[in-house]
Amino acid sequence: MKAILVRYKLADTFLVGILIMIFIFLFEINFLDLLIAKWGFSHEFDVIQYSAQLLSKGADSIYWLTPSGLIALYFYFIKKNIYIASRAKFFFINIAVAGITVNILKVLFGRPRPYVYKNEGIFDFQFFQLSANYFSFPSGHTTTAFGIATALTLMFPRYGIIFFIYAFIMAYSRVACYVHYLSDVTAGAFLGVGMTLLLYHYQKVTFANKG
Repeated sequence: MKAILVRYKLADTFLVGILIMIFIFLFEINFLDLLIAKWGFSHEFDVIQYSAQLLSKGADSIYWLTPSGLIALYFYFIKKNIYIASRAKFFFINIAVAGITVNILKVLFGRPRPYVYKNEGIFDFQFFQLSANYFSFPSGHTTTAFGIATALTLMFPRYGIIFFIYAFIMAYSRVACYVHYLSDVTAGAFLGVGMTLLLYHYQKVTFANKG
Protein backbone atom coordinates (compact mmCIF):
# COMPACT_ATOMS: atom_id res chain seq x y z
CA MET A 1 0.00 0.00 0.00
CA LYS A 2 2.81 2.36 0.90
CA ALA A 3 4.55 1.65 -2.41
CA ILE A 4 1.34 2.47 -4.31
CA LEU A 5 0.97 5.79 -2.47
CA VAL A 6 4.59 6.68 -3.25
CA ARG A 7 4.01 5.96 -6.94
CA TYR A 8 0.88 8.10 -7.02
CA LYS A 9 2.72 10.92 -5.30
CA LEU A 10 5.57 10.63 -7.79
CA ALA A 11 3.14 10.65 -10.71
CA ASP A 12 1.37 13.74 -9.35
CA THR A 13 4.68 15.56 -8.87
CA PHE A 14 5.78 14.63 -12.38
CA LEU A 15 2.47 15.84 -13.84
CA VAL A 16 2.74 19.17 -12.02
CA GLY A 17 6.29 19.52 -13.33
CA ILE A 18 5.09 18.94 -16.89
CA LEU A 19 2.33 21.55 -16.53
CA ILE A 20 4.79 24.10 -15.15
CA MET A 21 7.21 23.35 -17.98
CA ILE A 22 4.46 23.84 -20.59
CA PHE A 23 3.43 27.17 -19.06
CA ILE A 24 7.00 28.48 -18.95
CA PHE A 25 7.69 27.19 -22.45
CA LEU A 26 4.61 28.90 -23.92
CA PHE A 27 5.56 32.17 -22.21
CA GLU A 28 9.13 32.00 -23.51
CA ILE A 29 8.20 31.04 -27.06
CA ASN A 30 5.68 33.87 -27.33
CA PHE A 31 7.57 36.65 -25.58
CA LEU A 32 11.26 35.87 -25.09
CA ASP A 33 12.70 33.53 -27.73
CA LEU A 34 12.77 35.90 -30.70
CA LEU A 35 13.53 38.89 -28.51
CA ILE A 36 16.69 37.28 -27.17
CA ALA A 37 17.67 35.79 -30.53
CA LYS A 38 17.29 39.10 -32.40
CA TRP A 39 19.28 40.91 -29.73
CA GLY A 40 22.02 38.33 -30.14
CA PHE A 41 22.03 38.66 -33.91
CA SER A 42 22.50 42.43 -33.62
CA HIS A 43 25.30 42.11 -31.06
CA GLU A 44 27.37 39.27 -32.47
CA PHE A 45 30.85 38.78 -31.06
CA ASP A 46 33.00 36.05 -32.62
CA VAL A 47 34.94 35.54 -29.39
CA ILE A 48 31.76 34.88 -27.40
CA GLN A 49 30.40 32.49 -30.03
CA TYR A 50 33.68 30.60 -30.27
CA SER A 51 33.97 30.39 -26.47
CA ALA A 52 30.38 29.15 -26.23
CA GLN A 53 31.06 26.45 -28.81
CA LEU A 54 34.04 25.25 -26.79
CA LEU A 55 32.03 25.29 -23.56
CA SER A 56 29.29 23.22 -25.19
CA LYS A 57 31.72 20.35 -25.58
CA GLY A 58 31.43 19.85 -21.83
CA ALA A 59 27.93 18.45 -22.33
CA ASP A 60 28.68 16.14 -25.25
CA SER A 61 27.20 12.87 -24.03
CA ILE A 62 30.00 10.73 -25.48
CA TYR A 63 32.46 12.24 -23.01
CA TRP A 64 30.27 11.05 -20.14
CA LEU A 65 28.87 7.81 -21.53
CA THR A 66 32.24 6.26 -22.31
CA PRO A 67 33.92 6.64 -18.90
CA SER A 68 30.78 5.81 -16.91
CA GLY A 69 30.21 2.69 -19.00
CA LEU A 70 33.81 1.56 -18.60
CA ILE A 71 33.73 2.24 -14.84
CA ALA A 72 30.52 0.22 -14.49
CA LEU A 73 32.00 -2.74 -16.37
CA TYR A 74 35.29 -2.58 -14.47
CA PHE A 75 33.70 -2.56 -11.03
CA TYR A 76 31.06 -5.15 -11.93
CA PHE A 77 33.33 -7.78 -13.48
CA ILE A 78 36.86 -7.07 -12.24
CA LYS A 79 36.78 -5.34 -8.87
CA LYS A 80 33.36 -6.77 -7.91
CA ASN A 81 32.38 -3.54 -6.19
CA ILE A 82 28.61 -3.30 -6.61
CA TYR A 83 28.42 -0.01 -4.69
CA ILE A 84 30.45 1.87 -7.30
CA ALA A 85 29.30 -0.22 -10.27
CA SER A 86 25.60 0.38 -9.61
CA ARG A 87 26.12 4.13 -9.46
CA ALA A 88 28.16 4.15 -12.65
CA LYS A 89 25.43 2.08 -14.32
CA PHE A 90 22.77 4.52 -13.11
CA PHE A 91 24.81 7.43 -14.49
CA PHE A 92 25.31 5.68 -17.85
CA ILE A 93 21.66 4.64 -18.26
CA ASN A 94 20.50 8.11 -17.25
CA ILE A 95 22.51 9.84 -19.99
CA ALA A 96 21.68 7.20 -22.60
CA VAL A 97 17.92 7.23 -21.97
CA ALA A 98 17.84 11.04 -21.93
CA GLY A 99 19.76 11.17 -25.22
CA ILE A 100 17.45 8.72 -26.97
CA THR A 101 14.34 10.52 -25.69
CA VAL A 102 15.58 13.95 -26.74
CA ASN A 103 16.53 12.77 -30.22
CA ILE A 104 13.04 11.37 -30.74
CA LEU A 105 11.49 14.65 -29.57
CA LYS A 106 13.75 16.65 -31.88
CA VAL A 107 12.44 14.74 -34.90
CA LEU A 108 8.82 14.97 -33.76
CA PHE A 109 8.84 18.72 -33.10
CA GLY A 110 11.13 19.75 -35.95
CA ARG A 111 11.84 23.19 -34.56
CA PRO A 112 14.18 25.31 -36.73
CA ARG A 113 17.30 26.54 -35.01
CA PRO A 114 17.83 30.29 -34.45
CA TYR A 115 20.32 30.55 -37.31
CA VAL A 116 17.64 29.12 -39.62
CA TYR A 117 15.36 31.96 -38.57
CA LYS A 118 18.17 34.42 -39.18
CA ASN A 119 18.87 33.09 -42.68
CA GLU A 120 15.43 31.99 -43.83
CA GLY A 121 12.93 33.62 -41.46
CA ILE A 122 11.43 30.29 -40.32
CA PHE A 123 10.44 30.28 -36.65
CA ASP A 124 7.42 27.98 -36.29
CA PHE A 125 7.64 24.26 -35.58
CA GLN A 126 7.78 22.20 -38.78
CA PHE A 127 7.25 18.76 -37.17
CA PHE A 128 8.69 15.41 -38.28
CA GLN A 129 11.98 16.73 -39.66
CA LEU A 130 15.17 14.73 -40.14
CA SER A 131 17.54 17.64 -40.75
CA ALA A 132 19.75 18.76 -37.86
CA ASN A 133 18.83 22.33 -38.78
CA TYR A 134 15.39 21.53 -37.33
CA PHE A 135 16.57 19.85 -34.13
CA SER A 136 16.32 22.91 -31.90
CA PHE A 137 13.70 21.62 -29.43
CA PRO A 138 14.59 20.43 -26.89
CA SER A 139 18.28 21.11 -26.30
CA GLY A 140 20.10 17.80 -26.05
CA HIS A 141 23.22 19.30 -24.49
CA THR A 142 21.13 21.01 -21.81
CA THR A 143 19.20 17.82 -21.10
CA THR A 144 22.48 15.95 -20.69
CA ALA A 145 24.01 18.68 -18.52
CA PHE A 146 21.06 18.89 -16.13
CA GLY A 147 20.78 15.11 -16.04
CA ILE A 148 24.45 14.92 -15.09
CA ALA A 149 24.09 17.67 -12.49
CA THR A 150 21.05 16.00 -10.92
CA ALA A 151 22.63 12.54 -10.89
CA LEU A 152 25.86 13.80 -9.34
CA THR A 153 23.93 15.86 -6.78
CA LEU A 154 22.01 12.75 -5.73
CA MET A 155 25.32 10.94 -5.26
CA PHE A 156 27.32 13.85 -3.80
CA PRO A 157 24.79 16.36 -2.38
CA ARG A 158 27.51 18.50 -0.78
CA TYR A 159 28.70 19.64 -4.21
CA GLY A 160 25.29 20.13 -5.81
CA ILE A 161 25.73 23.88 -6.34
CA ILE A 162 28.89 23.25 -8.37
CA PHE A 163 27.17 20.65 -10.54
CA PHE A 164 24.26 22.96 -11.33
CA ILE A 165 26.53 25.91 -12.07
CA TYR A 166 28.09 23.65 -14.72
CA ALA A 167 24.61 22.82 -16.08
CA PHE A 168 23.55 26.47 -16.33
CA ILE A 169 26.81 27.34 -18.11
CA MET A 170 26.12 24.59 -20.64
CA ALA A 171 22.58 25.91 -21.18
CA TYR A 172 23.87 29.46 -21.69
CA SER A 173 26.47 28.26 -24.19
CA ARG A 174 23.78 26.68 -26.40
CA VAL A 175 21.86 29.96 -26.61
CA ALA A 176 25.07 31.95 -27.17
CA CYS A 177 25.95 29.65 -30.10
CA TYR A 178 22.62 30.50 -31.79
CA VAL A 179 21.72 26.82 -31.99
CA HIS A 180 18.91 26.99 -29.41
CA TYR A 181 16.25 29.37 -28.16
CA LEU A 182 15.71 30.03 -24.46
CA SER A 183 12.65 27.75 -24.42
CA ASP A 184 14.73 24.91 -25.89
CA VAL A 185 17.19 24.96 -23.01
CA THR A 186 14.40 25.43 -20.45
CA ALA A 187 12.68 22.30 -21.75
CA GLY A 188 16.03 20.48 -21.76
CA ALA A 189 16.62 21.44 -18.14
CA PHE A 190 13.20 20.16 -17.06
CA LEU A 191 13.72 16.94 -18.98
CA GLY A 192 17.20 16.37 -17.59
CA VAL A 193 16.11 16.84 -14.00
CA GLY A 194 12.77 15.07 -14.32
CA MET A 195 14.04 11.98 -16.12
CA THR A 196 16.95 11.61 -13.72
CA LEU A 197 14.66 11.77 -10.68
CA LEU A 198 12.32 9.20 -12.20
CA LEU A 199 15.17 6.84 -12.96
CA TYR A 200 16.65 7.37 -9.50
CA HIS A 201 13.32 6.50 -7.90
CA TYR A 202 13.54 3.01 -9.39
CA GLN A 203 17.32 2.63 -9.35
CA LYS A 204 17.37 3.56 -5.67
CA VAL A 205 15.63 0.25 -4.88
CA THR A 206 18.50 -1.59 -6.58
CA PHE A 207 20.99 0.41 -4.53
CA ALA A 208 19.20 -0.52 -1.32
CA ASN A 209 18.97 -4.22 -2.22
CA LYS A 210 22.66 -4.43 -3.07
CA GLY A 211 23.91 -2.03 -0.43
